[in-house]
Amino acid sequence: MWRRSVIAVWRIDLVARVGSERVVRVLYPLGIDPPVRPCAPTRSRARAQHLRGSGRRAPRAHPPVTGRANIANIRDGDVAGRSNDTCAQTWTPVASRDSKPSRSQARSPTLQTMGILAAATGTNWDTFVPDMIVGAGTGVAVGLVLLGTQAVAQGRRSRADSQFAWESLKPTVAGAAHRSWIKDLDTLLPIPRPLIALDEIASVSSLALWKSHLRKPDPALEALLVLVRLRPQFESCASELESALERDSTRTVEHVGLGLDSHFLGRVIRARAYSQRDASAFLTIPSGDNLPGYVFAADQLQNFWNEMGGPMTRYREVADRFTKSLDRLNELLASDDL
Repeated sequence: MWRRSVIAVWRIDLVARVGSERVVRVLYPLGIDPPVRPCAPTRSRARAQHLRGSGRRAPRAHPPVTGRANIANIRDGDVAGRSNDTCAQTWTPVASRDSKPSRSQARSPTLQTMGILAAATGTNWDTFVPDMIVGAGTGVAVGLVLLGTQAVAQGRRSRADSQFAWESLKPTVAGAAHRSWIKDLDTLLPIPRPLIALDEIASVSSLALWKSHLRKPDPALEALLVLVRLRPQFESCASELESALERDSTRTVEHVGLGLDSHFLGRVIRARAYSQRDASAFLTIPSGDNLPGYVFAADQLQNFWNEMGGPMTRYREVADRFTKSLDRLNELLASDDL
């Protein structure tokens, strides 16, 4: 407790000694009068007391200057308000008790609280909102610049990574594309081996992402994307044609009535689905069988049964697109220095 008392007395003495414009600006708007440091009676004060004791009239001292006039004098470096009866370090801005309270003293408690906060924190609330707006605008501008710089750097790094990954994958793609397509006359499934191998490579690689990162489009990458998209359609058309062939081949053989084998008839139909001649299927048929009868039965099955014509046409279209896309990919990969 005694330490706090000593500190309070020391602060009062410091404020009384300083008497600067900062002290007046802080304390006066709050309606607080700066404390006056007591001092020993001077020679003029002692003389006045002696005259009062003897009944003689003491000379009138200069009235102290109070209020904002005192503040203006102190601001201009004047020492008005200091009388000869006070020490050189004492000033009295206290207004008389009979005078009306000043506008600063009649302020609301909210304004006084803000003034106390301003005095405690040293913040100038007049410029707080403009400073906050300027600071927020500066922060947003700096954030946008940093965000743009980061986006540019990230884009360059992504392009470099995608280009490196695609160039590293090209030899593997070329090896898978050069696999042979074994055209089995006994079944259309599974689909061609090159398509299966390329789809497996694409499934573990981000081909679409690499394409979006590259600055210039790569024809080989685009051809590979077109090719791997054909796998679901290829499998669907092959399954559809196989189902129609198994269902209608027996019925066709019975309808023709030439003593044909439905299994050999299916070979002729598959050869036509592969866009091959019937002679390629005849090589797998025993020579003693009726080859013209199989040709006639295949024509009847393909042209006169509605269930067979649609699947055959769709399978040929997807097989033709696969062949052209595979040849295009091999040409593009061969033109690059792998």
